[in-house]
Amino acid sequence: MATSSEPATQSPRNAADRLVLKLRTAWQDLRSCTDGAAQAAAVGKQAPADLQNLQDMRAWYEETSRQLLMAPLERFLKLQPIKSALDALSMRDPEISTRALNARSRIDRKLQRILIATALDLPELWRIFRVGNNVAESQSWQKRREAHNKEASVVLDHYARWAQKAIGEEKKREEASRDPRNDLWWRQHRALLETLQVEMAWRNLTLTWFSASETLIGDVHRESEEARSYKAATLRWLEEGAPLDLAQDSSFALITPEERLRGWALPIESEARLKLAERTELLVGGLRPRLRRIAIHSRFLRAFDTYARKRMRGLIEHSWQMTARVVRDAEQSKEIIAYWGETSLNRPGDASQLIEEARQNATISLVEEFTLVPVEELNREAVEAFWRWHQAGSLMLEANQDGWFAFLRRPRARSFLPTAAEMLRLQSRTALLRGVQWVRSRVERTMESVGGRVPAHPVLPAVIRRTTLRDTLELPAAKRELPPLYRLLFRLAPVEDRRFLVGRDQELAGIDQAVTDWEAGRFAACLLIGARGSGKTSLLNCAVRETLADHRLIRSEFNDRLLRPEQLDAFLRSLLGLRDDADLLEGLASERRILILEEGERIFVRTVDGFAVVHHLMHLIHRTAATTLWLIVMNDRSFRMLDAATYLHRVFSHRINAMSVSRSDLETAILERHRLSGLRLEFAPPPAGDPRVNRAKRWVGIEDSPQTLFFDSLLQQSEGIFRSAFELWLSSIERVEGDTIHIRQPLDPSFNLFRSELAQEDHFTLLVIQEHGSLTQEELAEVLCESQDKSRGRTERLTALGLIELDPEHPGLRVKPEAQRFVNDLLRRANLT
Repeated sequence: MATSSEPATQSPRNAADRLVLKLRTAWQDLRSCTDGAAQAAAVGKQAPADLQNLQDMRAWYEETSRQLLMAPLERFLKLQPIKSALDALSMRDPEISTRALNARSRIDRKLQRILIATALDLPELWRIFRVGNNVAESQSWQKRREAHNKEASVVLDHYARWAQKAIGEEKKREEASRDPRNDLWWRQHRALLETLQVEMAWRNLTLTWFSASETLIGDVHRESEEARSYKAATLRWLEEGAPLDLAQDSSFALITPEERLRGWALPIESEARLKLAERTELLVGGLRPRLRRIAIHSRFLRAFDTYARKRMRGLIEHSWQMTARVVRDAEQSKEIIAYWGETSLNRPGDASQLIEEARQNATISLVEEFTLVPVEELNREAVEAFWRWHQAGSLMLEANQDGWFAFLRRPRARSFLPTAAEMLRLQSRTALLRGVQWVRSRVERTMESVGGRVPAHPVLPAVIRRTTLRDTLELPAAKRELPPLYRLLFRLAPVEDRRFLVGRDQELAGIDQAVTDWEAGRFAACLLIGARGSGKTSLLNCAVRETLADHRLIRSEFNDRLLRPEQLDAFLRSLLGLRDDADLLEGLASERRILILEEGERIFVRTVDGFAVVHHLMHLIHRTAATTLWLIVMNDRSFRMLDAATYLHRVFSHRINAMSVSRSDLETAILERHRLSGLRLEFAPPPAGDPRVNRAKRWVGIEDSPQTLFFDSLLQQSEGIFRSAFELWLSSIERVEGDTIHIRQPLDPSFNLFRSELAQEDHFTLLVIQEHGSLTQEELAEVLCESQDKSRGRTERLTALGLIELDPEHPGLRVKPEAQRFVNDLLRRANLT
């Protein structure tokens, strides 16, 4: 800045005295801000302890934060005292001599330190107040305020004496060099403004939290009332006889907890994105104010997720569970009526009885009155969530902003210790749970590798009865009397309804891909393999209705075992409607079609010359793939044996492995069928164990519910095979009382004693029966190269043990579905699989 060219007769107070006047005014402005904050703190009141309404809590928060935080900071930002002081220094220093500037440098540093420390203390009263108004911290703030006033008065007196000495100094004639201290002070000032803006943004984001929470509570309460009305309308419809012409076609669109939570958090996160920079430089107080670059936006989101989102998630899920139960009962009732209305069309003799029983079951679930979450409880939980977010969240953000070392030295940090202890306990609990799961998995792997635990030698009882599979599995001797609806739902037959096909989306997509390749002119042949009862036919039924619906389709199965190529040709001619002397290849090439052949395990027998039909089928597939999409279905054991003998996999472009399903899919498949019955379920608890172990499990969080334990055991015993699981489910029904089905808790059986009942020839017999699906006595004797009498004696013994039975759908003997797990384990231990 150019030096002044005014005459020497001008008043000597021109530069130095005006600078002192500006600095004194700046301090008085800043002091007025701190005085206003102190007066507001003197009359400020904590929230009433019995305040349970969110709107009242918002009114208290908004008014208190306005008085203690917003009013002082807004006045500070309006007056800008530190900026005025820095502007005065920048404007007047060029008019002052270098000697006078050097004499003033020490008091400049003192004044800037006082101004910065006082400004940083402006939001401190609100910080103290929002976590309980600690008396010691409030008194410490008052002492700092008085000390700053005294220090500032002394420094300003030093400025006045300096100005008197600087009156006779010559004015500077040349442009002064840039003072690096000014750059640091301006940088501190910018960081100070950012720090204050962060405090104001935190307060405004909390008001946004209130707005979002009030909207959420209103929406949740309104949805609950609509669900109550929806249930009442459905009940009236059922009581009127559920007339089909007045069928309830409308459904209730229940918003999921995740959608609710996203909708609640969206305005808060959006405003945080606008008000908080991704990374900014803040000013931290102390003996020497220091600069810190902080990713304030990500720190806010972390605190928000930890202390706000989790608590609101609990509120939303609690309300949703109550509302969803009401809606689920109403939807289930309508679905029961719709399902049995369609099913009764195919059973005209029992139609009226089935529909009436279905209506009664559907009405039972709606008669019971469920209490929805009242709006008062929602408000109370929201207020608790606010305090959690307001106190713990603000303390965590303050610690991230100022540094944990500086934060922990403050008395209010003690209120954060319970929160920190809770976080540490949850982390320790999670780590312990992971450790237990890791040890459990390691033990299971080790036991598998060494062949299992060595069974203890039992004390011989007075009477020894031979163990059977039913005794080992602890199954009841006969099926319980079940309602007709329940027997129909769990009948052991392939499903036609897509809703019952659970866990097979990838398999359906594989069939669709094979059809797409075939339509595009590429080679395609599909092999569908899976254990007996795993749902292969059900998968085909749904594929025929969806993926294969627009194509010429021929579907059949091999009922009798084919051992010569001529038998296969005759079977295919009959299937295609050709004459006995017609050329089979020309018939297959005459038009495009999809040919589905099930029970592929019946085209071979495990003898030296027993694979001729398989080789012939492979030849036909290669010759006719351009016009015929072959889809062959067989069980997994047959495929493994045929692939080893004939390299069967080389023929097929797509292999669909419809093997066992996951535990969640198995549970869904069973509960989806049960849900249509309208009956309730009650699972028996497991036997009582060591109470100390039970307490430890509860503390760690690994104690499973009776339902979880049941389906874990069901998955192990059925090996994920649908048919085996359904039979075990029906066998596990202990009794039916009113509208409740009681399920007993099946424990994991020990097969050690039962395994000793079987000899090596029994192992081979079970193996070949599994590989062929089923075998007659003659076929079994031929495969084992023994007499039929010897073979019959062994099969009768295996039947008495409960391992095999007559196949109800095909000739011969099969392995019983509930014995599949034991047989697979037995053959694996004998290294036969």
